[in-house]
Amino acid sequence: MKNLIGSILNDPMSSLSLIFTAEPDKVRDSVEVAPQNHKVLMENNRVRVLEYRIRPGEKIALHSHCPAVVYPLNDCCLRFNFSGRNMEQNMQAGKVMWLEPQSHGEENTGPAEAAIILVELK
Repeated sequence: MKNLIGSILNDPMSSLSLIFTAEPDKVRDSVEVAPQNHKVLMENNRVRVLEYRIRPGEKIALHSHCPAVVYPLNDCCLRFNFSGRNMEQNMQAGKVMWLEPQSHGEENTGPAEAAIILVELK
């Protein structure tokens, strides 16, 4: 698998390995696909800051992301789906990661709501 998300601090323990499935501009935006899970905290011509929340067992359909900084507010476990391939990822509260532009679906497989701040670059 190609490493597409990694820690800003270059900590290999905080890396996520994800696979591109579709070009992000050909798939609907995450806020468009799941407005109930995303709150736009701030947006201008350079960035969009999102608060993202997903309940245990909840699934989000295929959607796209611009390049982004990912900041989990709590420990959580998400399963990412890329063209039928799944990857489960445990995220630690406060462990900052980098997200390359990509498209995926996801599911909260943990016992608690996942709360994440995304800072997307335009």
